[in-house]
Amino acid sequence: MLPAPQPRLGLQPVRRFVQEQHLLAAALQMGLVRGSADVIGQAMHGDVVDPVHCLAMVLTGLTTSGVGGALWLRHLETSVGPCSVDDGMAGCVLRKTALDFMCWSPSVISANLFFVSLLTVR
Repeated sequence: MLPAPQPRLGLQPVRRFVQEQHLLAAALQMGLVRGSADVIGQAMHGDVVDPVHCLAMVLTGLTTSGVGGALWLRHLETSVGPCSVDDGMAGCVLRKTALDFMCWSPSVISANLFFVSLLTVR
Protein backbone atom coordinates (compact mmCIF):
# COMPACT_ATOMS: atom_id res chain seq x y z
CA MET A 1 0.00 0.00 0.00
CA LEU A 2 1.34 3.42 -0.93
CA PRO A 3 1.58 6.15 1.72
CA ALA A 4 -0.96 8.93 1.52
CA PRO A 5 0.35 11.93 -0.41
CA GLN A 6 1.30 14.88 1.75
CA PRO A 7 -0.16 18.27 0.84
CA ARG A 8 2.45 20.56 -0.68
CA LEU A 9 0.53 23.77 -0.41
CA GLY A 10 2.56 25.10 2.50
CA LEU A 11 -0.36 24.90 4.92
CA GLN A 12 1.71 23.67 7.87
CA PRO A 13 2.26 27.22 9.24
CA VAL A 14 -1.48 27.87 9.00
CA ARG A 15 -2.29 24.61 10.80
CA ARG A 16 0.26 25.40 13.50
CA PHE A 17 -1.22 28.90 13.93
CA VAL A 18 -4.76 27.51 14.26
CA GLN A 19 -3.62 24.95 16.83
CA GLU A 20 -1.50 27.36 18.86
CA GLN A 21 -3.75 30.44 18.60
CA HIS A 22 -7.19 28.84 18.49
CA LEU A 23 -9.20 31.82 19.76
CA LEU A 24 -7.39 34.35 17.59
CA ALA A 25 -7.80 32.14 14.52
CA ALA A 26 -11.53 31.69 15.21
CA ALA A 27 -11.97 35.43 15.74
CA LEU A 28 -10.15 36.34 12.51
CA GLN A 29 -12.06 33.73 10.55
CA MET A 30 -15.47 34.87 11.75
CA GLY A 31 -14.61 38.54 11.38
CA LEU A 32 -13.62 37.92 7.76
CA VAL A 33 -16.69 35.79 7.07
CA ARG A 34 -19.17 38.21 8.64
CA GLY A 35 -17.60 41.30 7.06
CA SER A 36 -17.32 39.87 3.58
CA ALA A 37 -20.83 38.39 3.75
CA ASP A 38 -22.17 41.81 4.74
CA VAL A 39 -20.41 43.53 1.82
CA ILE A 40 -21.69 40.90 -0.62
CA GLY A 41 -25.21 41.06 0.82
CA GLN A 42 -25.39 44.83 0.60
CA ALA A 43 -24.00 44.82 -2.94
CA MET A 44 -26.46 42.14 -4.07
CA HIS A 45 -29.35 44.32 -2.93
CA GLY A 46 -27.99 47.18 -5.02
CA ASP A 47 -27.28 49.30 -1.95
CA VAL A 48 -24.26 51.48 -1.49
CA VAL A 49 -22.03 49.52 0.88
CA ASP A 50 -22.25 51.03 4.36
CA PRO A 51 -18.77 50.80 5.93
CA VAL A 52 -20.13 51.43 9.45
CA HIS A 53 -22.45 48.44 9.16
CA CYS A 54 -19.63 46.31 7.71
CA LEU A 55 -17.34 47.27 10.59
CA ALA A 56 -20.07 46.42 13.10
CA MET A 57 -20.47 43.02 11.46
CA VAL A 58 -16.69 42.45 11.55
CA LEU A 59 -16.53 43.41 15.23
CA THR A 60 -19.41 41.14 16.23
CA GLY A 61 -17.85 38.40 14.12
CA LEU A 62 -14.52 38.79 15.91
CA THR A 63 -16.02 38.79 19.38
CA THR A 64 -19.42 37.14 19.58
CA SER A 65 -19.22 34.59 16.80
CA GLY A 66 -15.44 34.09 16.75
CA VAL A 67 -14.20 34.06 20.34
CA GLY A 68 -17.60 33.26 21.83
CA GLY A 69 -18.26 30.44 19.39
CA ALA A 70 -14.81 28.92 19.92
CA LEU A 71 -15.23 29.02 23.71
CA TRP A 72 -18.72 27.52 23.41
CA LEU A 73 -17.46 24.65 21.24
CA ARG A 74 -14.60 24.03 23.68
CA HIS A 75 -17.16 23.93 26.50
CA LEU A 76 -19.28 21.40 24.60
CA GLU A 77 -16.24 19.18 23.99
CA THR A 78 -15.28 19.22 27.68
CA SER A 79 -18.79 18.86 29.11
CA VAL A 80 -20.34 16.42 26.62
CA GLY A 81 -17.07 15.02 25.33
CA PRO A 82 -15.87 14.13 21.87
CA CYS A 83 -18.23 11.90 19.93
CA SER A 84 -17.05 8.46 18.86
CA VAL A 85 -18.66 5.43 17.28
CA ASP A 86 -17.84 3.34 20.36
CA ASP A 87 -19.71 5.69 22.69
CA GLY A 88 -22.84 6.06 20.56
CA MET A 89 -22.06 8.86 18.16
CA ALA A 90 -25.67 9.60 17.24
CA GLY A 91 -26.70 10.29 20.83
CA CYS A 92 -23.64 12.45 21.46
CA VAL A 93 -24.18 14.49 18.30
CA LEU A 94 -27.87 14.87 19.17
CA ARG A 95 -27.03 16.14 22.69
CA LYS A 96 -24.54 18.67 21.31
CA THR A 97 -26.97 19.81 18.64
CA ALA A 98 -29.78 20.24 21.18
CA LEU A 99 -27.54 22.19 23.56
CA ASP A 100 -26.33 24.38 20.72
CA PHE A 101 -29.88 24.97 19.50
CA MET A 102 -31.31 25.77 22.95
CA CYS A 103 -28.38 27.59 24.60
CA TRP A 104 -25.85 29.07 22.21
CA SER A 105 -27.95 29.96 19.16
CA PRO A 106 -30.47 32.23 20.93
CA SER A 107 -27.66 33.89 22.88
CA VAL A 108 -25.40 34.59 19.92
CA ILE A 109 -28.22 35.74 17.65
CA SER A 110 -29.51 38.12 20.32
CA ALA A 111 -26.01 39.44 21.02
CA ASN A 112 -25.31 39.98 17.33
CA LEU A 113 -28.58 41.85 16.78
CA PHE A 114 -28.03 43.97 19.88
CA PHE A 115 -24.40 44.89 19.21
CA VAL A 116 -24.84 45.57 15.48
CA SER A 117 -27.75 47.89 16.33
CA LEU A 118 -25.71 49.53 19.09
CA LEU A 119 -22.64 50.02 16.90
CA THR A 120 -24.57 51.43 13.93
CA VAL A 121 -26.59 54.08 15.81
CA ARG A 122 -26.02 57.45 14.17
